[in-house]
Order: sequence, then C-alpha cells, then structure tokens
Amino acid sequence: MTSARSSARLAFWTLVALSALISLVLLIATLVLPGWVAGRGVALASETLGRPVRVERAQFQPWRLALVVEGLRVDGLAADRPPLFTLAKLDAALSLRSLLRGHLVVESLALTRPELRLARVAPGHYDIDDLIQRFSPQPGAAESEGEGAEFAVYNIELTEGRLLFDDRPVQRKHELAALRLALPYVSTLATDVKVQVQPHLSGKLDGVAFDSRAEALPFADDASARLSFKTAGLDLAPLAAYLPASAPVRLGAGLLDVDLALDFAERPGHPPAVKLSGQLQLSDLALTLPDGQALLGWKRLSLPLADLQPLRRQ
Repeated sequence: MTSARSSARLAFWTLVALSALISLVLLIATLVLPGWVAGRGVALASETLGRPVRVERAQFQPWRLALVVEGLRVDGLAADRPPLFTLAKLDAALSLRSLLRGHLVVESLALTRPELRLARVAPGHYDIDDLIQRFSPQPGAAESEGEGAEFAVYNIELTEGRLLFDDRPVQRKHELAALRLALPYVSTLATDVKVQVQPHLSGKLDGVAFDSRAEALPFADDASARLSFKTAGLDLAPLAAYLPASAPVRLGAGLLDVDLALDFAERPGHPPAVKLSGQLQLSDLALTLPDGQALLGWKRLSLPLADLQPLRRQ
C-alpha cells in the first residue's frame, strides 16, 4: 500500500513539474518571441533579402501555440517606389502533439491580404533582378544530395491575394485580384493533424473571374480530395514579350489547353500524398530563332501527366 502511494505521489509531482515547465516555456515564448520577431527576426530578413523588411506587430498566443504577425512589408527597389510585398496578417499555429514527438508541424497557416508588385523595366529585365541574382546558385557551388528536409504544413489558406504586374516597356498593367487559395496540406511527414480545409482556387485575372472545382471524400477510410482546373485556348503569343532576351528561341504563336487535377490522399501511418495528373495540349505552336528563321512547329502536341508527385521527387 505504501509503495502504491509513493508511486502515485511521484507520478503526481512529476505531472505538476512537467506542467510547470511547459507553462514557464510558454510564458517565456509569449514575452520574448514577439520582440525577437519584430527586432532580430526582421533584421535577419532584411539582411537576407538585401531590402528593408518591416513588421507592425507580432504576438504569440500560447493557448494555440500560434504566432500572429501583422503589417509585414518588404520595400521596393527604391525608397520612393511602392513596396515589393505586403501582408496584412500571418497566422501560423503549431501542433502540440507533433511537437512533443520531435516534429515541427504547422497545424494551420492563414495569409490575409498578401500583395506582390512586380515590374518589367526593360526587355529581359525586372525590378527583382537583385533578388534573382542573390538567390541564384553561385558557379562552382556544390549541390546538396539527399532526400530533402522533412516538413508538414496543414490547413493552408490564402485570402484576398493580389498580384500587380507593371509591364513598362509596352505600358500595360496586369492584375490578379481576389485570389483565394486553400490547400489541405503540403507535407512529407505522417502526422495526426485534422484536415479542415478543402482545396480551392479562385480569383480574377485582369477582371476575368476564374474558379476551380473541388471534390472531397472526408468520410472514407483513406481521406482524399481533388482540385481540378481547366482552361482552353489560352493564346501564348502575348507572353512572348516576357521571355528573356538571351533565350535561344522565340515564341511566335501557340494555343494552350490545360486539364489538370491535384489529388490529396492520406492513409493512417503514411505521409500524405500530393499527386498532379491530367494533360497539357499545345496547338499551332511556332518557335523561331532570334533572327526570325523558323525553328519548330506543331499542329498539335499533347503531354499527359499520369502521376507526378513533386513532394516525393517522383
């Protein structure tokens, strides 16, 4: 009896000590993490990008292990130019169960009103050339060989997204507005996070609305969902102006038909699978050399995608 009581007391005080330790860690994170994000974190981001980065407000919500960042801004190439990127709010919550198992798993990620501004300043040149050069592989740099990092991000939602593209050489502007993107997960880990988001993609491109079709089987033993996207007769000729001047070929004409499906599937005890399938079809395609001489042409070219799994490198 005495031994049983001693064991019960030990278990009780162990639980109390563990709870106190977790509470202390959460308290420290609540007090320290927002200041680090708004201070040292912003400084590191500015250093990495080579452009000033600002954050209006950051907070940590310990009851849901969530970091909330508001008013994120990446400056433009010059101080008098509009910002390159702004984000009204970022909300990222971690999975406590996965964290206790030694895995950093984002249980939900919400991006509210992200806005990206890009400009083509001259043929083959853009106002982000400095960033492209900064993050391009350096000559002679060794390429890493391996299976890649393990990661898991669940319940991804992007709302009220906007992309502005200023094509200055031809004095035209394009806008992708009201963008909404929802993905159940992007993961290479087997986790027990509950999926609450169904795949979705919609928005307006230069005022023309587009949408996608989603199907879900949430009550099946192996949960699955599908995001379908179709478009027909997309004229590729206007896109020829955006090819780099150094490209060895020129695009003369072509029509593109897209019929793609993005499948999400989960099986207990296995990493989630993300598969891209469908078909791309090019019609009346004409490629020329830089001097205008005909190089290649197809009346019709079909490219079937049977089973493309980018997260598994297949």
